[in-house]
Amino acid sequence: MRDDPTVTVYSKEQVKRARIAIAAVFTVHGAVTGSFATRVPWIQDHAGVSAGQLGLALAFPAIGASIAMPLAGRISHRFGARTALRGLL
Repeated sequence: MRDDPTVTVYSKEQVKRARIAIAAVFTVHGAVTGSFATRVPWIQDHAGVSAGQLGLALAFPAIGASIAMPLAGRISHRFGARTALRGLL
């Protein structure tokens, strides 16, 4: 397997750094999402929208994610995880 030129072998340090980077991205995303979720009632009051309008607006990110996730997988496979993460973030 090590003789195969298409297989990349990573050191333990590279794997550790990659895991820390991924954990950091998920942590920041979770903090931002959690912060937003607690402010939804305030946003509704200040935007002057009904519950139905707010529900529709909140549905669009989920719809967009459902469309974008397969595309993100293809981009990651084609350009590599590091480049895809930098570009898609």
